[in-house]
Amino acid sequence: MTRIFLRFMPLLVVVLLVSAVAAPAATFQWAVDGFISVMQIVADGKGGCAVLGAYPGGMCVVWIDKKGAKLYDKTLTGTSSMGILSFDGKTLIYPLTTSPMSLVAVDKKGVETSVSDAAYSMYGVFLGMPYQPNVPRDSKGFFTVQTPTGPGTWRVARYTIK
Repeated sequence: MTRIFLRFMPLLVVVLLVSAVAAPAATFQWAVDGFISVMQIVADGKGGCAVLGAYPGGMCVVWIDKKGAKLYDKTLTGTSSMGILSFDGKTLIYPLTTSPMSLVAVDKKGVETSVSDAAYSMYGVFLGMPYQPNVPRDSKGFFTVQTPTGPGTWRVARYTIK
């Protein structure tokens, strides 16, 4: 009996150690609400994101930093966007459905620069769907779109994985 116990002791130790290690858990970090819909989230890789959504007043583009503060918040009145083309935490680029279509580049201070050419419409990367791909995660966490179960507005929330 002792021999059998000693023979399986290393296996028992491994099983106990593995079961004692905590599984990763998602922890709520922040949320930004006020949206009536969200079409796209693009992570910046540092805990912030850019959102293409809609407010009651129209489509919007929002830049949210890693603390959940809005660095850029633009309601697109009289126009719309086909998605966020590029976002790296330093520059946000999205197209406007103007005639001809143009691109808007936004820096970290929220300063907009128009990129346009009167002879061409600028779509960026055009896909079959009307919006560009979502990138709702980075190495430390992820973003979710949350809708209320009762009255209220949609929100974008950040969770870390630890």
